[in-house]
Amino acid sequence: GMDPELASSMVLWAALGGLGGSRLLSIFDDWHAFVTHPFEFIFTGAGFVFYGGLLGGFVTVSIFIRSRGLSWLRVCDSIAPGLAIGQAIGRIGCLLAGDGDWGTPTTVPWAMRYPNAIIGWESWLKANGLPLDTLVHPAPIYEALGYGAVFLVLWSMRRSRQPDGVILWWYLLL
Repeated sequence: GMDPELASSMVLWAALGGLGGSRLLSIFDDWHAFVTHPFEFIFTGAGFVFYGGLLGGFVTVSIFIRSRGLSWLRVCDSIAPGLAIGQAIGRIGCLLAGDGDWGTPTTVPWAMRYPNAIIGWESWLKANGLPLDTLVHPAPIYEALGYGAVFLVLWSMRRSRQPDGVILWWYLLL
């Protein structure tokens, strides 16, 4: 019953709010770097904070929903499966970047090393007393599979009429 054309506008607002919130939280998080070099800090590709993006996107989408007179819970129910699959895709990005979310050491056949990680692979190994050839669980793959399963559960729930907010709460729970 909702106008599908609203989705593209909502995505735009979520992206703008997410980028703004992410950058704003990174400024508060590293105030000294911002004050020292504000132009470089604001206009580089670095310095985004996930939680700031989440909060900024949440606020702008909530304002958008309210300004259109829509039910917040109903809209969030329609968004939840997309969030789950988006998180699955994001975890694949984390795997490719090696951004510090690797798993524990293992000998399973699919274990990995992250020698070109964007965040401290060698320092993590040294801090944990591990040799450079240590293999670890590819935790981002496990998480991507988990988020994919959450997506499938939520996607299947939309076929039967649920009270507003049920799909959102299942997303949060899962």
